[in-house]
Amino acid sequence: MFRTFRSRLLWSVWLPFLVMAPILGLMRIGLVEERILLPALAQEMIDQGILIARLGQVLPEIWRDPEAAQAFLRALEIRQPTEVLLLDPSGRLLAGPEERSLLGQAEEGALPERA
Repeated sequence: MFRTFRSRLLWSVWLPFLVMAPILGLMRIGLVEERILLPALAQEMIDQGILIARLGQVLPEIWRDPEAAQAFLRALEIRQPTEVLLLDPSGRLLAGPEERSLLGQAEEGALPERA
C-alpha cells in the first residue's frame, strides 16, 4: 500500500485533511451557534418581554385579576418554546401556561435568580 512514492504522497496529503475536516466542521457549528443563533434567540426573547411589558401597561387589570391575566396569556399565543409567567409584586403567580396548577401560589426562589 505504501510501497510507491505516489501512494505515500497521496496519503500524506489526504490523511491530514480527513482528520481535520470533521474537527473544523464541529468548530464551525459551535461558532455559528455561539455568534449567530444564541444572540438572535436572546434578542427575540428580550423583544417578547418588552412587548408583554408594554401590553401590561395598556391593560393594568392583568396585574390584579388572575382570570384576566390568564386570558391575556391565551390571547398572546406565543408559539416559541418560551414560558411566560405573570407575577404580582409580592411574587404570587397570576398566570402561566395552561398545564400549571400553581395559580395564586408564591413562586419559589427570587424571579431574577431563576430567569
